[in-house]
Amino acid sequence: AVVLAALATYIMTLGYDFAFDDHYVIPAAWQVGAGSPLEVLRAPVRAGEVLLVYFRPLTALTYWLDGLLWQGNPGGFHLTNLLLHTLVSVLVLELARRLLPAGPGPLMAGLLFAVHPVHVEAVAWVQGRVDLLSAAGVLGALRLGRAGAEAAGAAAAAGAAMASDVAAR
Repeated sequence: AVVLAALATYIMTLGYDFAFDDHYVIPAAWQVGAGSPLEVLRAPVRAGEVLLVYFRPLTALTYWLDGLLWQGNPGGFHLTNLLLHTLVSVLVLELARRLLPAGPGPLMAGLLFAVHPVHVEAVAWVQGRVDLLSAAGVLGALRLGRAGAEAAGAAAAAGAAMASDVAAR
């Protein structure tokens, strides 16, 4: 139910174009998967002529991979965000199942997260992927750590830190 709710709520984003400063922060070269992964990691991030002072290697690599897969089609980039939001919604459901008593509470938590309008920016704006990747990493780390997979949990936490400069603080 949570997967369907997340997909149904944001499916229309697949028809969206790049928005706001996506055209600047996600360079045209990354939009079509040009260059190598190493070049993506070394490239400075700019918004027009302004150099942005942050380093988000995991996020940059996902843009580059989307460019390889979708050859600049914004719908593909939005699909990645939609799938990430769906994953995060399922992870919220799993966390709620561990923290809340049995009953409708965990499902309601997952559904509320999946459809809540506060997530519009993260899902509909390609650069919102920073938040989606960070949330997936943090929630994945909690889930894996509680399941006894500490090394995998640590890797998920490291992924969250590499997705967003905020998650690394």
